[in-house]
Amino acid sequence: MAWRLFKNLSEEQQRYEKQLIFEHPAFVKLCQQLLRDARRMTRGDLVFSLHALVSLGVPQNTLLVQTLVRVCQEKLNQLDNRCISVLATTLAGMDKDKNVTSGAAHLKYQRHLCSAKPDEMPGKRCSSFSEKEIRENVHDVPFRQLILILEACRSLLYRNVKLFSALADYVNSTAYLWDKRQIILFLSACETLGFQPTELLDIFAEKVTEDPDFLNLKNLLTVLRVYSRLNHVPRVQKHLKAQEALIELLGDENMFRQNVQLPYGYRIDFEVRMDSDRKKVVPIAAADDHPDSRVQRLAFLFAPMSAFCLGTTHPQGKLAMKKRHLNKLGYHVIVLDLWKPLLPEDIRAGEEVHMRVPASRVQEMKDSLNQHMISYRVLIPDVQKLVDQSMPRERSSHRQVPGGYVYTEYHPMEEIYQWMTQIQKNNSELVTQHSLGKTFENQTMYYLQISQPSDKPKKIIWMDCGIHAREWISPAFCQWFVKEILQNYKTDPKISRFLENLDLYVLPVLNIDGYIYSWKKDRLWRKSRSPYENGTCHGTDLNRNFNSSWGSVGISFNCSSDIFCGSGPESEPETKAVAQFIKSKKSDILCYLTFHSYGQLILTPYGSTTKPPSNSEELMQVGKEAAAALTGKYGTSYKVGSTALILYSNSGSSRDWAHTIGIPLSYTFELRDTGTYGFVLPANQIQPTCEETMMAVTAIIDYVDKKYFPNGDVVLTSSSLGLSLCLSIALTWTVS
Repeated sequence: MAWRLFKNLSEEQQRYEKQLIFEHPAFVKLCQQLLRDARRMTRGDLVFSLHALVSLGVPQNTLLVQTLVRVCQEKLNQLDNRCISVLATTLAGMDKDKNVTSGAAHLKYQRHLCSAKPDEMPGKRCSSFSEKEIRENVHDVPFRQLILILEACRSLLYRNVKLFSALADYVNSTAYLWDKRQIILFLSACETLGFQPTELLDIFAEKVTEDPDFLNLKNLLTVLRVYSRLNHVPRVQKHLKAQEALIELLGDENMFRQNVQLPYGYRIDFEVRMDSDRKKVVPIAAADDHPDSRVQRLAFLFAPMSAFCLGTTHPQGKLAMKKRHLNKLGYHVIVLDLWKPLLPEDIRAGEEVHMRVPASRVQEMKDSLNQHMISYRVLIPDVQKLVDQSMPRERSSHRQVPGGYVYTEYHPMEEIYQWMTQIQKNNSELVTQHSLGKTFENQTMYYLQISQPSDKPKKIIWMDCGIHAREWISPAFCQWFVKEILQNYKTDPKISRFLENLDLYVLPVLNIDGYIYSWKKDRLWRKSRSPYENGTCHGTDLNRNFNSSWGSVGISFNCSSDIFCGSGPESEPETKAVAQFIKSKKSDILCYLTFHSYGQLILTPYGSTTKPPSNSEELMQVGKEAAAALTGKYGTSYKVGSTALILYSNSGSSRDWAHTIGIPLSYTFELRDTGTYGFVLPANQIQPTCEETMMAVTAIIDYVDKKYFPNGDVVLTSSSLGLSLCLSIALTWTVS
């Protein structure tokens, strides 16, 4: 009756009555309650509340209406036909915006899935009925319809492992009928759902392995993304180092499971089962999906530091939710924050593993290690304390000028910018400041050129620091190096000599956005800050983004990973700026040096293969001489060797790329220490670290100077000429 009376009012009267309704305290209270309880409402109350608000004329752009639209969208697969009809009518009467358009699209998919008539299946969820119908008639479904079904499930946030498995089994059993493009399309659709069709992934991997030319580059990158995000290891690649280490530790591969897929799209890296007292590891039967409740199931998750709240061991976002849900599934979750190596598959039997353990789990971890007779030592008793000590404090104005610049402290980016400007101003006869380009967040990338005026042609030594944000000792060294050169070039005969023939190009901070973020938000941040997947994750590991065997090994295609390699080689503005500049100067650059931490290593090419470069002997000889010079200062020991042999495999590094384009000497320095402080090296370590590293770097530069300028003239040795010719031929063959 009231509604009929309202409809008979004039438009002016209706506006007045609505105004009274909207301003009434009871209506305001009702709206607040709706907003608070939206996700707990029954499906009927939810849909009809939205319909009533829209019919009343509540503005569409209010938080309440937009929230109800989104919740209806999330619960679409729970709605019966009556609710779907009311929701469709409501959305049709609303102006088109992002949420309304998305909701209408989801309704279209919902109706596509619903093949039952209301009078045939009263009260039954249409999506459940469709799932059964599809599974029973899967052999009659065209391939395009298979993809549409998976896309609809993704849009509706509808997950049914039985349905996905039935579709995957069908494609698997008829794989010979489909071309490679169709299988790749199906695997990509599964990847978006977080579903792992194991048999199909294995068969497809074998097919690719047998015929390497089976895929073009575009399809290959798609396949790599699918396998990486699904965390699937094909049968042909089962001999992983982490698996071998566990077999050696537990004695049998039946004592654990690897890459376990669970309901609701969750996967765990390793599962180990123990008796109720956690005294003994229990063998896992392959078919045992419902173990005895007295058995303790342990889920090991390897997570990057970016998955934790700033400066803590508390997981955030998706990891926190995953941990809670795994607990509900009966797992005791152990989250391992790997520091060294970065990937679980790089864990090698007999070598150290560095990981951060929550304070609440330290004793449990010690007990477990002792039980299995695994030796260990606590490197950093309190990571948070170290982080707090290294974070910025009140900065004094005297630090902003080189005369009073404190080189034994870490400096934020704004002070490094000021230092660069002042150092160039105070040494204008020797130093010039140049721009390489802009970062993603529009910060200018400056490098310093230290060049003594000369009439003869000169060659270049390139140095960059700070490609990984959390490695603060790296930019500190680049600043120290510039300071030492400028203070001593007039009195040190070695420096005076090589400055007559060589120009020094120094990029103090390559990853400026990440470095700023590590000062302001997250001390242990590693990557850049470019957004991916609509801003749900940020950053690329710039040292996996160069065009050298890009995306092949030691990387991840998951943008949440600390070793995410980007969307393609040189996809990041920082990488592209450096690469373009170095390529323009490559004929003059004789040595490429890049500085990281930690590990106390001098690394030579390559990281993507154990095959040595053509000038491997020279690289090792010069590296060992540099390490000896470094050790002579304070006795610090450095290992020398190729990345793949003494550290771990990786691809897309700047060091490898520099060597492949023809720069003969290319090294990565992993500075102090070996894990006592790790990435949070205290400021009191800056001076000794920089002083000893200075000895190593000047030894390398001195070698370059004497080799190429024995009498003050450029000399091309037969070995370096041979290397250049080999690289030229190889690159020409690749392009053609």
